[in-house]
Amino acid sequence: MTHRPERGLVVAVIAGAAIGTAAAVVGLVLGFGLPLPLWTLGGMVVAAAWWGLRQLLPEIESETVPEPQHPPQHWSTGVDRRTRVLETRLRGAQGGRSTTAGALHDTIAELVAARSSTAPLPEGLKTYLRSEPRSLGRAQLRTILRELTRP
Repeated sequence: MTHRPERGLVVAVIAGAAIGTAAAVVGLVLGFGLPLPLWTLGGMVVAAAWWGLRQLLPEIESETVPEPQHPPQHWSTGVDRRTRVLETRLRGAQGGRSTTAGALHDTIAELVAARSSTAPLPEGLKTYLRSEPRSLGRAQLRTILRELTRP
């Protein structure tokens, strides 16, 4: 759809005539003696002048500064720092190679053994350690690591 500037002029003149006519009616009610065609013509002239100025003068663009883009958060802010460190170590422990399910199972078992034995192990952690090594989802791994890092 192309935008024709003449159409804007027609709309401005019609709006000016309507506003001029309304001003004439208000003027008659208040007692001003100017005739209706004069008010209507005045509204049309003002509207045409307004349209012409808008066409001649460039639009002033406000300088908007884009908001800074924050890097995506890979870690949940509610996760303890120790949990994040353990997860990072376990996820890519050997130079970019992912940890196998067996190595992950063994590492978690070592962490449980190194943990003070005063606190009982949560049921989910006990179940995982008793089972065969299997791959864990990110949420499952994070839950186990939270249980390991609880004071």
